[in-house]
Amino acid sequence: MSYSKRAFDDFRENSIKRMKTATSLDDECALIKEEFTNSFFNPPVGNLHTLHTRCGELKKDIKINFPDDLSRLLEKEILPKMPLKYIIERSEQYLKNINNKINNPIVINADKLIRLALSALDEAIDSKVYPEVVFIMNFLVASRANDFNIGHVRNNKTVASNETCHYIKNADIVGTIAILEHSKRKENVFPNFATITIVHPKFYPLIEKAFKFLFDPANATIPCYKSKKKYLTRISCGPVSDKNKEWSEMRSVMLKRLRFEEAIENWNDHPKVFNFGRSFVASCIQEKIIELDKDLVGLRAVELALGHQQGSNATRSYLRLRVDPARIPGIILKKVKEPIKSNGKLITSGVYISRK
Repeated sequence: MSYSKRAFDDFRENSIKRMKTATSLDDECALIKEEFTNSFFNPPVGNLHTLHTRCGELKKDIKINFPDDLSRLLEKEILPKMPLKYIIERSEQYLKNINNKINNPIVINADKLIRLALSALDEAIDSKVYPEVVFIMNFLVASRANDFNIGHVRNNKTVASNETCHYIKNADIVGTIAILEHSKRKENVFPNFATITIVHPKFYPLIEKAFKFLFDPANATIPCYKSKKKYLTRISCGPVSDKNKEWSEMRSVMLKRLRFEEAIENWNDHPKVFNFGRSFVASCIQEKIIELDKDLVGLRAVELALGHQQGSNATRSYLRLRVDPARIPGIILKKVKEPIKSNGKLITSGVYISRK
């Protein structure tokens, strides 16, 4: 059996139906676990990382549909899951890949990539090509793309809006964005935090313009498309949603138009895929594209900018690119020590930019 997301989706949907009508939920769940293992892991039908994601989706559906039974099913170890030996193998593969990216990173002319992104951003906003604006902003702001995509329902069941993410208007703070509902936030684990953009201050109005565009509710009603002709003639395109994946077919056309590859000095045998926007911003911060205040030592500036908890292993995985950006003069990056009030909410963590 080869990998097929449709096969996983069908299995997941059928499993939930069976569990809902079963005489014995526990017996049915144990049977589904056995079928799941035999169908998808004997042997593995695809990439272990992808299979792990599919397992999580099935467990999530069971949690939603049987919240009162979940603890018991977990305790009896009868929930469908990835076999232990493949969990270990996946972890080893992940570490190997991360080490390879760190030891043999993609080499990027950071200043050129930022220039290319900025040169395309204003036109993309004016043309109302929403997915393109989201993509470009991911290379300029230390946030996840899903933090400002109004078409996506995030892990915490919220949809991005000006109430969850916005450009901070404060006389003492510049180039700073409030993340009020972290897209990975679950059960209040992550506080409201501030993050930044890595552009020169003269482009701050453009970044603010981009946020206003991204959170304009009217843009949610614009249809998304997969037409090369429409894209190249700059027809307005709405946000990509969980039910609407058309834009994925436009990605290669968009990248050719944006010319981002001109900023890549060496791919170092990595796949030529531009999926590292957040890593690019994190790497630029680590390489001090903005002067760091004295208490932002080690990885602390990047941890705070990404909204990670201190000591998080995830932070290192973002620092997998080689960049050497020119220092932006006249500004300094500082840690949030006193709460920042913005749009009636308190921001208690993160970093912000101040003029020197």
